[in-house]
Amino acid sequence: MRRRWCRRAIVAAGVAVCVAFVWLWLSFQRIPGWYRPVRLGPDDETRIRREATAWADHVSDRIVNRREFTIEVSEHQINEFLAALPEVMPEARRYWPAWLVDPAVVVEEGGLRIGVKVTRPYWSCIVSGRMTAAVSDDGPSIRLAVGDLRCGGLPLPDGLARRLASSAVAAAGSSGASGARTGPHASDVLERTWINRLTWPNGRRPIQIIAIESGGGMVRVVVRPL
Repeated sequence: MRRRWCRRAIVAAGVAVCVAFVWLWLSFQRIPGWYRPVRLGPDDETRIRREATAWADHVSDRIVNRREFTIEVSEHQINEFLAALPEVMPEARRYWPAWLVDPAVVVEEGGLRIGVKVTRPYWSCIVSGRMTAAVSDDGPSIRLAVGDLRCGGLPLPDGLARRLASSAVAAAGSSGASGARTGPHASDVLERTWINRLTWPNGRRPIQIIAIESGGGMVRVVVRPL
């Protein structure tokens, strides 16, 4: 009688372990409903490069006028630019590991929901998180933070997230480009603070960010030329 009970207990435990493993694997492989990376057509990269150049020239002209202005970028524009980034800005490849593909962004109230596909030899999953950016009350600094990190449908512990970020930074640093070592340190990937005095690359002109807002599918950044 006891042997029969033990066998049943072992079988039940085995079934429970199998069910738990399947549940974890399905949760790990889950693709968030909002995750929809943009697929570009044959002529899209040329168009996006042209639009990005025109946009940068427009911002440069506004900075030259030395008056406060607002930059508005739509969710669709962000996703198209991310999809075309390796072609529009080839130098970005130095900081972007080849095993991170298909980035996608959703603009939410007060932040961005960001997802990217991690591809490894024997597995892949969607890693996602929520990015927020804020200007300090008195204006001297800008803080960027990434939280609510998930791998598929499973919460991603902070320690594991930092190890994954370290792997990404290390992969970028070993890409063979000497300039890659000037990229962000692993400890800066999930949370970073800048002095609020930035340099616009076109013309090397100093600017200050007055406000950063997001919502309704748009990101708005108020800029003050210095």
